[in-house]
Amino acid sequence: KHLGLHSPKHESALPQDRFRRLRSAADGCQDFFLDLGLEDVKTKEDLEKMVKETMTEQREYEAENKYVDELFEALLKETSVEVPHELIHEELDRMVEQYAERLKMQGITLEQFYKFTNSSEEALKAQMHEEAEKRVKLRFAIDEIIELEKIDATDEEANRDAEEKAKKHGMDKDEYIKAFGGLEMLKYDIKVQKVLDILKK
Repeated sequence: KHLGLHSPKHESALPQDRFRRLRSAADGCQDFFLDLGLEDVKTKEDLEKMVKETMTEQREYEAENKYVDELFEALLKETSVEVPHELIHEELDRMVEQYAERLKMQGITLEQFYKFTNSSEEALKAQMHEEAEKRVKLRFAIDEIIELEKIDATDEEANRDAEEKAKKHGMDKDEYIKAFGGLEMLKYDIKVQKVLDILKK
């Protein structure tokens, strides 16, 4: 699983009013769905379902339960650090890129997403900003624990993890690694898992 340190949350990326505009634009227009070229999207309900699934998919990469979320929140409360704006912007770029990769797996481009939702990259980043700042701050705290505890993750561990999760999601391993953000991101995620194991004790 992924702990949400690098992937955007989608629950705020597509507000309900935009769903209404999407339904309105697509209502009664069969050509609209044909133009999408998506095999499983034949009606506005199909399209809405697909977008909702895309939005909630990344929840699987976040903390697996409330207890883990609480651990992160407790760690954040103990972290007093001024987050550089440059790091937040880098995180935002990474979040949008990973969002685009996951949309791509659903057969939709980021440009199409913006069109369907009457949105833009600027608007999406604005909605992701708070989450990006939180992740950067959390990463500072986690990195400190990684250094203090001398935690490491090998390429072998990352590849094995990628293979297991790719199979679970019905994906090719290399495709999964790319969507995740690369092998180094996977290795970092494994380190985070090891940090969590320490925090749970």
